[in-house]
Amino acid sequence: MGYLYDATSALVLGLVQRMVADFPTAEEITLDVYTQVWRLAPAYSQEKGTSWSGLFFDGLSHIEIAERTGIPLGTIKSRIRAGMMRLRELLEPQVGVL
Repeated sequence: MGYLYDATSALVLGLVQRMVADFPTAEEITLDVYTQVWRLAPAYSQEKGTSWSGLFFDGLSHIEIAERTGIPLGTIKSRIRAGMMRLRELLEPQVGVL
């Protein structure tokens, strides 16, 4: 999880700061985001492809992920979609309707 934070926290903080226009508030929201991710990580199914999720977080396209992993492009797209839907299900009770 440290890798995920290191790889994405600057981007998340920048996005949140543009949304709230207040740096201390943006920092607090960013920390809340990662706290939620860490709490939800154990509930996220390993079979959804967490082995290649690092590639996704590295900014690779779906095609590049498929090429590097040898997994068919359709499967990559399906797994990403399923993973995002699962995260939405896990987050909804905590933040309201997404």
